[in-house]
Amino acid sequence: FAQGDREIALGMPASFLMDRSKPGASKTQVGFYNYVVFPLLRTFVQGAPGMQQVLDGALENQEKWRELDEAAKAEEEAQKETEEK
Repeated sequence: FAQGDREIALGMPASFLMDRSKPGASKTQVGFYNYVVFPLLRTFVQGAPGMQQVLDGALENQEKWRELDEAAKAEEEAQKETEEK
């Protein structure tokens, strides 16, 4: 976040994913994969079938980000329940 901190100190808006007050990478990766990475890689695979390994790796990577996102949501819910008691 050092870049974003410096930008803010200079009176500029913080660059995407550089603002510590906004959601980080784990909060944005699932959507990025769904709307940018997968359509691009599927197009590559159509023209260059050897790219299938890259698509498969991206699918595995996205699954890890989804798991992290779900774990973070579950942790937030558990914390809320604890605070309410």
